[in-house]
Amino acid sequence: MTSHCDGEVWGLEVVTLDDGSLRILTSADDNRILAYNGKTHQALCEGKIAEPGKKKASKPKRGGASTMSSMPEES
Repeated sequence: MTSHCDGEVWGLEVVTLDDGSLRILTSADDNRILAYNGKTHQALCEGKIAEPGKKKASKPKRGGASTMSSMPEES
């Protein structure tokens, strides 16, 4: 099974193609985009949103959206 393994899902889009088939696209805190076939329930492909950057240690930011991800935040 292919799924998001860490954190929260932040994006969801359902697309109907010309032949009537469905594609479900998701993005999440694990820095991946996944595409699924909605009828067969199969993962079709995945992509990486961004490479985690290397940053100097700084004070934690206050506010913003909560997350359960272990991935570093992106600037």
